[in-house]
Amino acid sequence: MNMIGIIGCAVFLIVAIVAIMLLMSKGRQIKELKSKIEFAVEGDELMKVEIDAESDIELVADHFNTLVKKYQTLREKSLHLEEDRFHNKDIDGKIRDMEASLNQSTLLTDIGKQITSCLNVEEILHHAYRVIRSSMDIEEIELMFLKNDIRIFKSIDKAGKTSDHDVSLDQQNLSLMNWSLENKKEVFLPDAINDFAQYVFKPIISLTNKKPAAAICIPLFLHKKEIGAIGVMSMQTNAYNNYHMDFIKGLASYIAVAIDNSNVYMLLESSKKEIEKEKEKSDNLLLNILPEEVAEELKQKGHSDARSFEMVTVLFTDFVNFTGISENMSPENLVKEIDTCFQGFDKIVETYGLEKIKTIGDAYLAVSGLPIKKQDHATNAIKAALAMRAFMKEREGLTGIKLHKIRIGLNSGPLVAGIVGLKKFAYDIWGDTVNTAARMEQSSETGKINVSGNTYSLIKDQFKCEYRGKINAKNKGEIDMYFVEA
Repeated sequence: MNMIGIIGCAVFLIVAIVAIMLLMSKGRQIKELKSKIEFAVEGDELMKVEIDAESDIELVADHFNTLVKKYQTLREKSLHLEEDRFHNKDIDGKIRDMEASLNQSTLLTDIGKQITSCLNVEEILHHAYRVIRSSMDIEEIELMFLKNDIRIFKSIDKAGKTSDHDVSLDQQNLSLMNWSLENKKEVFLPDAINDFAQYVFKPIISLTNKKPAAAICIPLFLHKKEIGAIGVMSMQTNAYNNYHMDFIKGLASYIAVAIDNSNVYMLLESSKKEIEKEKEKSDNLLLNILPEEVAEELKQKGHSDARSFEMVTVLFTDFVNFTGISENMSPENLVKEIDTCFQGFDKIVETYGLEKIKTIGDAYLAVSGLPIKKQDHATNAIKAALAMRAFMKEREGLTGIKLHKIRIGLNSGPLVAGIVGLKKFAYDIWGDTVNTAARMEQSSETGKINVSGNTYSLIKDQFKCEYRGKINAKNKGEIDMYFVEA
């Protein structure tokens, strides 16, 4: 074998050895990379894979490390998202609690509006019963409220039947509501049978003599003013929880307002009735002085304007020889008899639609045809005069007193009517028609009805009259006069 062959074999051997070594090195690197990758993937924490040799494996390691960084970033984001999720859960819970609280507040507000619109305690109790019964177990609802410093007790059972209770002072002292109000404390007894001693010395007895197993009692105050107390009772132990307690507390504030409103309303109603009674008395007194239309005008405007009337009939009456007869009667009997006669005239005047103006001593003055105009004013005035004459004749037969002999005079024409004076004002009439009517009465005779020609022209077709001729009247000259016979 020549030298070249030997050298060639040696080079081949060296190349083979190097190749084998490279393959073995890559195998070790691959095993190392695999081990590191498995450790990195399966381990709790991420790690960086490092390869020193320059080879394709280094490129694989770089790619792997890039993926690890991305994975780490994603994992951190995931952790943040998980934290946000738990935080959001907490926020959602708080939102749900707020919504529940808001719903309860809205419900209580709506209920409160309905309760505070009630105008009596019975209605308030019934409304509270319907609301409480819809969300709680109840055997009985009790209500104590103050009215004129007196404690009033009411109850409503689970069937909706209300009862009033006459509670003695000793029973009041044992009452849970009484204790709650006096101590200004709320009472919450889920187990009232065993825990009553926290509040009272004896087991709790309801107003209907039952022993409740659970009870809630809330004092009722409004701006530190004592209103009363409300109690809710059940025959089941632990029937009530904190939610029920809060619900009754919220309801109690509205019930306190409603009861106070009810008391104010009742006071106003009572005052209103008293005012109406006094107003009725005042109106009746005013109507005794003034015609209804004039009285109404006076109330509305504060004054009444004088009015002119084109045609009315004025009636005067007078007792014959009043001065002489009055001397033989005591003042008491005289006034009493005149009052009886004038009361009779008042009824007659009302019957025939005349308006009484006034009495002047023993004279009586009335008008037909005002304040409301009437076409038949003269006819009505004559009918009233005939009735007055008949009444006096009957009265004379009953008493035998000569006082009952009267003269009557009437005249028709225009006049002015209105109120005079600021104090003790009176409705009065003025005009020549009034003066002439007075002369008709003065020119009449005992038991006669004397009318002027003006009145005669209006009633001649309805009544039988006797012409007396022209008769001189004081300050009037001669006037045609007639006696009305029937």
